Amino acid sequence: MIRIIIKNLLHRISYYSSLHKTIINKKHHNKLWSIYYHRIHENSQGLYKFDSFFNQTTTVDTFLNNIKELNRHFTFISPNEINDTTSNPKMLITFDDGDKGIYKYLKNVISEFNIKPIVFIVSKTLEDNDLTWDNKLHYLFSRMNHEKLIGFINDKFKTNLKNLKEANHFFKNNFKTTANRDNTLQEIQNTFSIDIPNDIINNSYVTEKEILELIKIGVSIGSHTHTHAFLPALSTEEIYNELDTSKKKLEAITGNEVVDLSFPSGGFNEEIIDIAKKLGYHRFYNTIEKVNNPEEINSCLINRFQNSNLNNNHLLFNLACIKGFFKNG
Repeated sequence: MIRIIIKNLLHRISYYSSLHKTIINKKHHNKLWSIYYHRIHENSQGLYKFDSFFNQTTTVDTFLNNIKELNRHFTFISPNEINDTTSNPKMLITFDDGDKGIYKYLKNVISEFNIKPIVFIVSKTLEDNDLTWDNKLHYLFSRMNHEKLIGFINDKFKTNLKNLKEANHFFKNNFKTTANRDNTLQEIQNTFSIDIPNDIINNSYVTEKEILELIKIGVSIGSHTHTHAFLPALSTEEIYNELDTSKKKLEAITGNEVVDLSFPSGGFNEEIIDIAKKLGYHRFYNTIEKVNNPEEINSCLINRFQNSNLNNNHLLFNLACIKGFFKNG
C-alpha cells in the first residue's frame, strides 16, 4: 500500500514538473505516439443518441483540453513527418470516418496549436445520401424497440444475439459482400418503416468541398475504405474493391496521391496489407494501443491509442511513459 502511495505521488510530481519531459524523452526517444478520434460534437452523444454503447463522440471542450495537455508534452507532426528524428516526443492526431464535426471545430485548434492531423474518409459517404452501415445500425437501434430489432436479426439468420454490441459484431463479421450487409439493413428499415432524416445524414460527414478546405489548412486525407467494411471478413475481390474504389475517389477529389489507410475497427492481416501495397498505399493505421518503436515506424504500420483513454488528470504519457519508467527505467 505504501509503495502504491509513493508511486502515485511520484507520478503526480513528475506530471506537474519538468520531469515528465525527461521521462518521455528517455523512455521513448525516436518513438511515435498516435491517437485516433471519431466524432467531435457539442454533447457527448453526438447525433444518434447511442454513444453510451461505443464511446466514440468527444465533446468540443474535452477535445480542446486534450490538445492543450498534449501540446505541453509533445510535438505535433503530420503523416509525412513520422520518420523525422529531430522532433521528440512526436504525436500524430488522427480522425476516423470523416465526421462533420471535424470540419466545424478543427480549424481554430489547428491555427492555435499547429496540429497536423490526418482525416480518414469513408469514400461512399461522399456519393450516397446515407449513413455508413454501422452508423445506420446504431441509428436504427436508437429509434427502435431493442428486442424487436435483435429478434428480427435472430430470426433471419438463426442467431442468438442479445444486444447492440453483439449485433454490431455480427454485421461486421458475417457478410462476405458489402451488398448483402447493406441489403439486410435496408430490409430492417423497410420492415419497421424507419426513415433516416436528411438533417441527420447531411450533418454526419464532411463533403468534398469541406475536404478541400481542410487540406488548405494543413489537414492530410487518407482512406478508411469505401464502405467502412471490416476487411478481414470480406472476400479477396471485395477487399480489393473497397481499397481501390476509395483510393481513386479520394484522389479524384483532392488531386493528391492517397497513401494512408486506416483499417475500420482495426481489422487487417497480411493479405489486406499486400493488396493495399499493390494499389499504392504506403502507410497503415491500426487500433493497437501501444507506442510505435522505430521498427514499426519504418514498416509504416502505425499503432494508435483511442482518444477515450485520455482524460485531463492522467494522460496517456502519464500512464504509459511514467509508469513504465518507474517500473523499468
